[in-house]
Amino acid sequence: MPQVRQLRNSVLAFAVAIALGLIAAHTSLVQPHGLQLDRSIQIDLRTGWLNTLMLGVSYVASPDGGLLILGLWTLWLLVIRHRPYDAASTFLLVAVGWNAVQVACSASGRSSSPNPVC
Repeated sequence: MPQVRQLRNSVLAFAVAIALGLIAAHTSLVQPHGLQLDRSIQIDLRTGWLNTLMLGVSYVASPDGGLLILGLWTLWLLVIRHRPYDAASTFLLVAVGWNAVQVACSASGRSSSPNPVC
C-alpha cells in the first residue's frame, strides 16, 4: 500500500499537469510558438519514408494498439511466467493510468494527436 506522502506527490503532479494543460489550451502563452514549431516540422521534415514510419508508430500507439500490447503483456505474465499477481497488478495499473489520462484530456479540452485518447 502506498504511503500518504507518495499519494500526495502523485496527486500534486497530476494537478500540475492539469493546470499546465489548461494554460496551454486556453492562453496564448504557448500556442503561437507551438504552431510555429508544428509548421516548420511539417514543411522541413515531410518525406515519404518518415510518413510511413510515423503512421506505423501512430497505429502502435493508438488505443487499439495499446490495448493489444496490454493484453499480450498480461497474457505473457499470466501464462508464460506464471505470475498472476503481477499480471493483475500490471493490468490494473495501466487501466487506472489510462483513465487518468482520459480525465486529464477531458479537463483540459485539448487533444494533441490525430488518434486522440479522449
